[in-house]
Amino acid sequence: MKPKIKLFLLVIFPTLLLILRNLVYIIPFFVGISFLALYLMLKHKLRLYNWLKFILPICLLIILLQSFTYAGLGFSFEGLNFGLLVSLRLLTILLAVFIFISTTPYKELVESLSFLPPKVTSILTLSLSLLPKIEDIIVNVVNAQKVRGVNFKSPNFLKTYPPLLIPIFTKTLEKAEQLSLALQARGSR
Repeated sequence: MKPKIKLFLLVIFPTLLLILRNLVYIIPFFVGISFLALYLMLKHKLRLYNWLKFILPICLLIILLQSFTYAGLGFSFEGLNFGLLVSLRLLTILLAVFIFISTTPYKELVESLSFLPPKVTSILTLSLSLLPKIEDIIVNVVNAQKVRGVNFKSPNFLKTYPPLLIPIFTKTLEKAEQLSLALQARGSR
C-alpha cells in the first residue's frame, strides 16, 4: 500500500475512534487492529511486546481510576465503561501507529509527509528519527534498574515505574536538547 494512503488511513482511523462513543463500535476496531498487529508481529518479528509492556499498565490504571472516581468516590459501572472506552481507544490508536511505523520504510514515510509545509515535515521526521534513540534509552534504563535490584514483577506500580519514567524522561529531554543545539549550530531554525 502506498505510504500516503496509509497516512490518510492513520489520520481517519483515530478520528473515527474519537467520534464513536460506544464500546460496541470500538471493540471490532480493537480486535481487527490487534489481529493485524499480531499477524505482523509473528510474520516480521516486530517488537510489539516492548511497546505493550509500558502501555498496558497505563491502560489498567486509567480503567481503575475512572472506575472509582467517575461519579464521585466509589465504584461505578459508568466509570468502568468510560475507562474501558478510553483505554481501548488508546490501545487501538497506538497499535495503528505501530503498524504504520513498522510497515513503512523511513524514506517512504518522509515522502508521505511531502504535502505538508517543509517546517512541519522536518519536525515530524526529526520526531520519528528520535523514536529508535528513545527505545535505546528505555532499554538502557531498564537494564540499569535491573542491575540496581528493581523488581519489575512486583504488582506495586508506584515502586516499579518511577525509577523508570524519571530517567527516561530526563534522558529524552537531553537528547532533544542536543538535537536542538546541533540544529542551531548549523544555522537551522
